[in-house]
Amino acid sequence: MAPKKDTKKEEKKKEAPKAPMNPELKALLEKEKALPKVPQPDRKDFDAFVEKVGEEITKLQEKQKGIQEQIAARSTGGEAFKKDRDEIRAKLDEYQEQIDTLRGTKDKLHGDIKANKDDAKSKGNELKEMKKKLGFDDLAGVDQEIKRIEQAMHYSSITIKEEKEYLKKISVLKKLKPQLAKISGQSVSVDEGAITDAKAGISDVKTQLDSLFEAKKIQSEALKKLQETRKKQTEGNQDFYDAKEAVNVQIREKIAKRNAQRDEFNKLNKEYNDSEWAKRQLRNDRGRIERDIRQAEWAQRQAEEKDEAGPAAAPFTTELVELDNTIKYLKTLLPQEVVTKEEVTVEEAAGILVQKKDRDDEFFFAPTKGPRSAKGKKGGKKAAPAAPKAKAIVHTMESLIIFDKYKVSPPANSTAVPDCLEALAKQVVNYTKKQAEKVAELERKAALSSEDKKAEEEAAAPAAEEVAA
Repeated sequence: MAPKKDTKKEEKKKEAPKAPMNPELKALLEKEKALPKVPQPDRKDFDAFVEKVGEEITKLQEKQKGIQEQIAARSTGGEAFKKDRDEIRAKLDEYQEQIDTLRGTKDKLHGDIKANKDDAKSKGNELKEMKKKLGFDDLAGVDQEIKRIEQAMHYSSITIKEEKEYLKKISVLKKLKPQLAKISGQSVSVDEGAITDAKAGISDVKTQLDSLFEAKKIQSEALKKLQETRKKQTEGNQDFYDAKEAVNVQIREKIAKRNAQRDEFNKLNKEYNDSEWAKRQLRNDRGRIERDIRQAEWAQRQAEEKDEAGPAAAPFTTELVELDNTIKYLKTLLPQEVVTKEEVTVEEAAGILVQKKDRDDEFFFAPTKGPRSAKGKKGGKKAAPAAPKAKAIVHTMESLIIFDKYKVSPPANSTAVPDCLEALAKQVVNYTKKQAEKVAELERKAALSSEDKKAEEEAAAPAAEEVAA
């Protein structure tokens, strides 16, 4: 039977005024509306453009390849030409190196001749300067001057002062004689032998240079002739080179155009992605706020429903109700003579507040009245009860699951029912004890402050980790 609708709740929802929009949510919606619309660039158009330009570049490259093949066809013999040209250039370099060496030798010989002459000239100037300083060219001049002074002293009337001066001059002249004797025997002249040898070496170098110049001239003419021959063979290739370069320019222009289009597309695509990202961020924020609002409304509804529903059922209520229903079901399987008095229900024994009108709905099977016990005639004695006949019991899958849950063997026939009832009664006592302990624990925790609860949870966490390990 479907549950009846709570008309009072629906009336409250209709009567409740619409709550004002959250300010933060309203601001986000306005910000989202204010975002500029950025269109997404067309990828198909861009790909078509790139493909078209790529085809044009491929055609130009094929054209360039054809021109290069024509150049290669007209440039046969290029390897032989390069080989001969390199050999001639190597010989020219060799000749030039020898020429430079001989020129250095010639310059050195000229330098030796010049140095010899300069040395002789320098020594002659030094000798002249020394003679000029002494005042005499040879010893005879010194002796003649001494003789002149002595005659003047002997045959002239002189004072003592003049005599002392004459004696001083004679002494000086006599001291000059050794120096003058030393330089008078010297003669300064150029080393003609060295100069002659140097000139001979210069002449030999000139002869070698002339030979090398002639050989170099021959090789230069051979190189010139080789280049002219090659030029005639490759005449007209410049037009092909120019055509190749023109095609290369077109290829570069196409590539630059494609790159510019790609940059523009990437720029527009980035602007679009940035816009979508901003919208997504705003939507995420809006979703978060809406979730918070819904969560708050749900929490409020839960609180209201909790207040309306009253206190929650005690722990292990479900288990005790299942045990009670099972016991009731098994009692219906007992012979009527066994059930002789009214027994206390499991709910009453366990202190479960379950309305009596709802208890019958929990039975596995609706109980039926058993046959009354036979009575004797008025005033007569009761007949002796007959021994109950064992009757096989067929259990449903649901009842078997219940028996397995509480670790009780299901009775195979009616004679096994009392033992099964006894086992179920023990389970009732066990779960009643668990219920009382759990209720006491919940009441203790409810009385704790938030700090005490947090400290208790932190203390219990390591123990839980050890158990898990």
